Amino acid sequence: MYLHRTQLPRAPRPRIALLLRLLPLLLFFAATVGIGLASAVSQSLVLTGPVRLAVDSGTLPPPDALFSGYRSLFAEPGMLASIGHTLVIAAISAIAAVALGAVGAYLLWCAPAAIQQFGAVYRLPIIMPHIVVAFLTVLFWSRTGLVASVVHHLGIDVGTGTGQGGFPHLVYSSNGIGIAIAYVYKGFPFVMLLCLGVLSRTPRRLIETAAMLGAGPVRTFYRVILPLLIPTLNQILIILFLYALGGFDIPWLLGASRPQMLPVTVYSLYFQSGLADRTVAMAALSLVALGAVGFTVLFSRLARRLAPWERVV
Repeated sequence: MYLHRTQLPRAPRPRIALLLRLLPLLLFFAATVGIGLASAVSQSLVLTGPVRLAVDSGTLPPPDALFSGYRSLFAEPGMLASIGHTLVIAAISAIAAVALGAVGAYLLWCAPAAIQQFGAVYRLPIIMPHIVVAFLTVLFWSRTGLVASVVHHLGIDVGTGTGQGGFPHLVYSSNGIGIAIAYVYKGFPFVMLLCLGVLSRTPRRLIETAAMLGAGPVRTFYRVILPLLIPTLNQILIILFLYALGGFDIPWLLGASRPQMLPVTVYSLYFQSGLADRTVAMAALSLVALGAVGFTVLFSRLARRLAPWERVV
């Protein structure tokens, strides 16, 4: 007995099957992050002011009052400086961590087995709490830290003055270098860990063939290893950028009073200001969430166009 073609069961489409597998995770995401984001958006619209009074009285709020929190966001003193400062620090720390992690993974992968075992200590910052990373940043990179002390005793002129106090002001400075150092120290071991996972599946004969063709270590990394790591590095860059964009603890511990990182500014508006400023804080959180989604989508599409060797399976 033969079945007609239309009577045969159809296999589910790959995208539909993938969505069905991810359904429990999507439901959990909707029940946690989705509800929290919806709460932030609602509070940014109807928390205080004429909108709140209209809602309590059962009438429609004035149109100009509905988005007053978003309009007040950019009128808030120092808000634009805080947004720009946050974007710059997040971008610099993410790019630096990705670059150091990729090069470090390549060097460790090419090293002898004994050094590879000893080099496993690079994973230690991954499990460190953020407060420990902030303390280590102060311990090493402040004007009274270990690096400044070594530079002073070696008599190295750093061009910012004499003595140990002439060491560059890196921690608690308005340029946010201390925050970037902490994020790089926390992020590059994560990059190394994922890159080593990719390199562990890479045949070493590729390196040997490149050497036989006259390529040096730098050219081999750029022409052979980097194309293999690019898809992974693109995803890691998104993760590290968004992590630095929304991180609160390290900027709170290492940042200057002005300009502040955006999460610290939102915290100050919500907990250390008047009730009316909470609408502005929730508006800032909503825009950060929207910007994070937009950045992820745009960067993923741009990375695929710039990397012709990357193919979607």
